[in-house]
Amino acid sequence: MTNSPLYHFEEFNEQIYAAQAAEGLQNISTVQFEGKTSVEFFSAVLRKKKSLFPLPYSDFKIHDELDFITKDIKYFTGVLYFLKPYIVDTSRTHGMYRQNLADHRYLTYASSCVQAIYNYWDRIGDLLHLYFQTGLRLDKVYLGMVINNFPVAYKQEPEYIALKELYDNNLNEFLNERNQVVHYYQLETLYNAIREASTSSMRAISRSVSAFVYVRSAENSLVRSSPRITSTK
Repeated sequence: MTNSPLYHFEEFNEQIYAAQAAEGLQNISTVQFEGKTSVEFFSAVLRKKKSLFPLPYSDFKIHDELDFITKDIKYFTGVLYFLKPYIVDTSRTHGMYRQNLADHRYLTYASSCVQAIYNYWDRIGDLLHLYFQTGLRLDKVYLGMVINNFPVAYKQEPEYIALKELYDNNLNEFLNERNQVVHYYQLETLYNAIREASTSSMRAISRSVSAFVYVRSAENSLVRSSPRITSTK
């Protein structure tokens, strides 16, 4: 009903769902693995090997945690695809950046999506540490540390090699960008620095170029790291 307080919010969500479908985005629970539902497959894998440490909660809840995170990633990424045609395109404005509302919202969701993707891979690192002897203290359990300190006996396994290549070629750079977002400045701050520099001297503008390249790299990494398959709401 058009008089509902949530009418425009629900209408917006419908457009996000359409963007998800068009781009083939999907969360874990909508995927089948070797003919099994995600929770069946996940539980079967975890129960094949005894964990070295007690699980914080049941394997079903661990699955749900990962699924909820991928739902967040899916939603944030759908928003980015929906807003992208309306953000400022500096190639058409001779390098000048004047932020509009769509651009502001785009960067807000991009920063949130960066953090959600980090959360997902951080949980993977935690889970691997529960099952494989890494020798790490709890305060050192991060995905990169877990991968680099994985038991030697497994380092020739194709699954480990594939994970190591994914981390080295895509995730490491992306997770470092997340650290910049969380600990130093959000993506929007970088764009705002460019806007301010565009009204200043040519020397200031040249310094802002590195920030511009960094943000575009973050956007590309975000798209590469997001799930891409068929969508359901």
